Amino acid sequence: MGILYLAAVFLRDGFKVDVIDVGAENLDMPSLLAKIKEKNPKIVGISSMTANIRGAVQTAEAVKKEFPSIKIGLGGPHVSADSDFVKRFSHLFDFGVTGEAEVTLPKIVRKILNGEIVDKINKGEIVENLDTIPEPARKLVVDVPYKKGAMIFSSRGCPYQCIFCSRPAISRMIRYRNPSLIVDEMENIYNETGEDYFLFEDDTLTLNKDHILGICGEITKRGLKFKWTAITRADRVDEEIISAMRKAGCEEITFGVESGSERIRNDIIGKNLRTETIKQAFDLCRKYKIGANAFLMMGFPTETEKDIKDTMNFYKGLNLNIIGIHISLPLPGSRLWFKALEEKKITADVIDKYAKGELGEGFHESWPHYVPDGFTLEDLENYRRRAYYKFYFRPSYILRRFKRDFVSWESLKFDIQTALSLLIRGNTSRQ
Repeated sequence: MGILYLAAVFLRDGFKVDVIDVGAENLDMPSLLAKIKEKNPKIVGISSMTANIRGAVQTAEAVKKEFPSIKIGLGGPHVSADSDFVKRFSHLFDFGVTGEAEVTLPKIVRKILNGEIVDKINKGEIVENLDTIPEPARKLVVDVPYKKGAMIFSSRGCPYQCIFCSRPAISRMIRYRNPSLIVDEMENIYNETGEDYFLFEDDTLTLNKDHILGICGEITKRGLKFKWTAITRADRVDEEIISAMRKAGCEEITFGVESGSERIRNDIIGKNLRTETIKQAFDLCRKYKIGANAFLMMGFPTETEKDIKDTMNFYKGLNLNIIGIHISLPLPGSRLWFKALEEKKITADVIDKYAKGELGEGFHESWPHYVPDGFTLEDLENYRRRAYYKFYFRPSYILRRFKRDFVSWESLKFDIQTALSLLIRGNTSRQ
């Protein structure tokens, strides 16, 4: 989505631009290089999270070797949290942009096309009025085999500072789009592609009550029968919000619970979220027949076996649809990253070692997890596996899912894939 927003800005300003989604198109390196040769660009921009930075380096190496005259830029979450990365890999990347790039990147491109020298590191200017950005240039990826659902953003920024999240290193400034324009975009997507299922990717969709009620009211007023999902916090919903969301077509909400232990959730993670508040939010979802999902994590400073078991058993008494349990990762820019450095659980050169392939291939196989004192990574993986078995293989849960799957082949296929993944790998296919 970030790349498609940038592409839309370039198209608006008269540039010729193409988008290649390497992962979704399942391209190997020769196929990618063949596409680049066919497009014959002067500049290649790569967007990367920390998990993908190894692939970004491999891509830059291949492009530099095959097309030495092409200028290569790096943007995205990783370089925004670790801006010196571009300097450390200056033989591959000609420039980098941190933060939001819609204003800054076109200026850099113009300089390069005019033969001017550009700075190695460029701090992106924050877009204060999101309504000035054109809709993402989805037409550039119409032939890419994406899964069901169209991603959409209604806001940018997050005011919270959870210990595991690197988002604060990018921008905490909250901005909202006009609800009318958001629903216009949904209608445009439907009219152009027939897609009527939407995935709101805001960090906290219901952060501002007037904003979410405005979106729901606009959908309802237009009589649209769209279905959609959201991510939010339990303390940012109430009965008025949940009722309006359901009326407007919301089918599923994922809540960031993080830990079943209130001490870990609030004192360590910094969530400031009471267990009772979370249960009240789930009760509202049940009342209005919205599927409630929960993100949970294991692996935090001072975490004990009791804390972990509280997380494993958090689902009890709750009508949860899906749970996702992650073993926490110290990501650059997060408070957990600096805590892990302080405790010498990781070293600062882990980024470059991973990017060079010295730790092996595959992010989850090679990037270090945060393992609390007194545990091993194997311990945490076993706890997670047990938690999944306890949740997903309950007879009551299987019966409830079977009733839903009986009328939906897609749901049945998804649940079979998830069950096989749990049995074979000990985690869900969403991990």
